[in-house]
Amino acid sequence: MSGVVSPMGDEVEAGSLSRIQLKMSRRRRRRFITTLWRMSSTSHLNKSDEEQAPELETATRVLIRSASCGELGALGPFQLRMNGFSQTESVTSELQTEECTTITMAPVQESPKNIDYFSGLPDEIKIKIFQQLPPKQLARVSIVSKRWYELCHDGQLWGTFDATDFYRDIPAESLAKIIQDAGPFVRHLNLRGCINLQHDPRIMAIATSCKNLLTANFEGCNFTREVIHTFAAANPGLLQLNISGQTSVTNTTCRLLALKCTRLESLDISWCPSVDSRGIKKIVEACPGLRELRVSEVRRIDEGSVMQAIFNANTLERLYLSCCSAITDDTIRLLVEGRHSEIDPLTNRTSAPPRRLKHLDLSQCSQLTSDALRHLAFNVPHLEGLLLSGCDGLTDDGFEILFPTVPKLSHLDLEECGQLTNDTLLALSKAPCAATLRHLQLSYCEQIGDAGLIPLVRACPNLMNLEMDNTRVGDATLLEISLQVRIRKEVPILPKASVGMRIVIYDTPGVTWRGVRDVLAKNTTPVSNRLGHGQVVQMKCYYGWQMTVDEHLKRVLRDDLRSAKRLENKWADFNTEPEAERSTRRRRRRDRVVLFMNDGGPGGNAPLPPGTFEDEDMEGIANEILGRPALARRRRGASCMIM
Repeated sequence: MSGVVSPMGDEVEAGSLSRIQLKMSRRRRRRFITTLWRMSSTSHLNKSDEEQAPELETATRVLIRSASCGELGALGPFQLRMNGFSQTESVTSELQTEECTTITMAPVQESPKNIDYFSGLPDEIKIKIFQQLPPKQLARVSIVSKRWYELCHDGQLWGTFDATDFYRDIPAESLAKIIQDAGPFVRHLNLRGCINLQHDPRIMAIATSCKNLLTANFEGCNFTREVIHTFAAANPGLLQLNISGQTSVTNTTCRLLALKCTRLESLDISWCPSVDSRGIKKIVEACPGLRELRVSEVRRIDEGSVMQAIFNANTLERLYLSCCSAITDDTIRLLVEGRHSEIDPLTNRTSAPPRRLKHLDLSQCSQLTSDALRHLAFNVPHLEGLLLSGCDGLTDDGFEILFPTVPKLSHLDLEECGQLTNDTLLALSKAPCAATLRHLQLSYCEQIGDAGLIPLVRACPNLMNLEMDNTRVGDATLLEISLQVRIRKEVPILPKASVGMRIVIYDTPGVTWRGVRDVLAKNTTPVSNRLGHGQVVQMKCYYGWQMTVDEHLKRVLRDDLRSAKRLENKWADFNTEPEAERSTRRRRRRDRVVLFMNDGGPGGNAPLPPGTFEDEDMEGIANEILGRPALARRRRGASCMIM
């Protein structure tokens, strides 16, 4: 009878057969199964082959000597695991007779080491894996190997190339190489602020290789005129283009865009000193799908020809004309009414169709008056955002006519409109747009106070941002804001508090610490008829109060209401204490410190140990007098170190 071959390759008995019949007694069956279980469940040990050989030989002998018969054959095939081995041996038990069992042990095959599973994957899966990495990490792992370098520069990974976050961290050569290799695949290119590419010799090759761009942002890159023209000529399907702040952009660039990029939907050509209204007119007339136009501080934009072209197209939804100081009321009239529009004698309104404008920016157009607002009335019914900051010629009369005609208004900026009074806010609170208003900017409107703000806050249930710095607002407005935010109905039910309104109230003489405390108290109190805590108010106030206000909001947002209430009370006690008492108490502490030093205090340059004085402030004063470094203040339980 041939012997059994052990997992190490040695023969247990004479013979070379791989199959052996063993007669096993019934009472030794348990020992056989126990031995197999120990051999299969033992963890891997860090042993050499010489140390493992005796164990394997012993295990094989036990396997032969200790096997039992009976019901063993009913167990079927199972896996045997040896000590220190990652390879499993297949052991098949087969019941031949009632007293005899046949066991077949296959020889062990040595497992390969350092298997490179990644190389065996298809390229499509590798690309999917690399797509999970940010661009900065892709640039780093590209140096692992040549194959990884090729994969990291595959164009499928760079369909959207946004270099604003990592262009400072990688060399300009690597950045140019990536863009050049992935050029035909790049659809969205953002090189905003990448000044390290303006002198790179590959910039023309980059402009030539990118032929399928849909959006491009070159703000602040200072590219030459040839580079910008190459980008424009190579991408006729361009939809969005930002070339603001480029000194090399001229009217010739505008004519090229009008000739090549007729599918433009968004164009930002602001702050280009060499562009005027003639170039803007060419683009407006040649691009029938233009939806957004940013021409801030463009020369001669007030000319009637360009405004008439915008009126004739009637496709713009977002128009930015900020810092165009030459714009007047007649310019706005041409924009919304046209040059030869008929006037209805009954309503005294133009018969021209309404404009599609949704966002209009007229900030810093100082020549505008209330007549411009009258021209906008009834002509921009879809208006959602109106920015008029710095237009100090506007008065209440124009807004009283405009507000009822813009029911979708959600963003309103009236900063530095010094002639506005509470009548404007009262008209806004009665208009249909009060229900949709979300952001209101009233900074430096010095004639606006509680009489106009309180009705406005009550009428605007969706107001989220209200800036009232340098106004006449007082504590009554703060109390009303905190009340209205807490009782809002159409808010999501959350287990913890969430910010419902952000207000700015610094540099407002009418606001005191008591008004701020009222807001803090309302933020701490849960709404009784709600499952969650409700919404709270976030404030930006005086610098001396801001740290306490921010810390209080943090505690409320993390649902630590008891700690927030304790902080509120300590801050109130601090503010109610007379200034004379605070200065007197500190002077007495200083006198006690001086007396202690005269009586022979501790010497050396080390700071005073904690506990030298009963009060930590006295320890700080003593260290200050002695010129010694102060120890970190001990944190008292449940105390506040904000003030």
